Amino acid sequence: MAVRELVRRLATLLSAEGVDLAVLKGALLQHAVYDDPAERTVNDVDLLVGEADFSRADRALVRAGFLRAYDEPGHRQHVFHLQGSRFAVDLHRELFFPGEFRLRAVDLLARARRDTTIFGAPVLLPDPYDLYAHLFGHFVHTWLSTREVHHPRDFALVAARFRLEASACARALLSSGMARPARYGLPLIDDAFARAVLAALPFDPFAQPLATAVRAIVPRLPANHGLGLLPPKLLNRSPPSALRAVAGGTLRRLRRRLR
Repeated sequence: MAVRELVRRLATLLSAEGVDLAVLKGALLQHAVYDDPAERTVNDVDLLVGEADFSRADRALVRAGFLRAYDEPGHRQHVFHLQGSRFAVDLHRELFFPGEFRLRAVDLLARARRDTTIFGAPVLLPDPYDLYAHLFGHFVHTWLSTREVHHPRDFALVAARFRLEASACARALLSSGMARPARYGLPLIDDAFARAVLAALPFDPFAQPLATAVRAIVPRLPANHGLGLLPPKLLNRSPPSALRAVAGGTLRRLRRRLR
């Protein structure tokens, strides 16, 4: 209930500023997908606003007493804390770092629908197929860092809750540019729907061998090993975009070490 109340407060605050707010990841899954929210742990609250609204939303949170704790390199998000709350608030302007994957915030927001019932205030809920696709970007990063599937039930429950259809899901993954990271993650999730989606994806001569090799090699590397951080970039829409993403990720890591 603390998560729901925090989202309600933020949505009410930003709605008064004319800012549309989308709820992402754990907070959304906890209250829109799981029958019992207590079954889905949440460490922070991830919110997404449009690029044009980001500065206005940032200032509104500061005026309301939220303390900006961290400005992520690349300015994909600002992280806030509120005294008395144990949850950080991640205010996103984009879903992924530049060059990582092709699912863009502007497209997710355009397909989202407005809801006032789940959190008791107006929020945007991602299209269910976008929600399923977005899980894979987060999945790739967390699995490479921890070697564990992060909340594996999320995928099957999203599919069941919204009655997703496997072939339609495969088409959505392709059109959003998330088919390659999904091809990497689906065999590790390995539920019935994941297997059906994987079977519905067309053959990809670049991604399939790479995904197979990475699943075999990465578990043998130390957690957060530099080589293990390359696959999110390589599982991109094209080799040139992958190289740009690798270069950008390397620069961000260097900046963090120099801070």
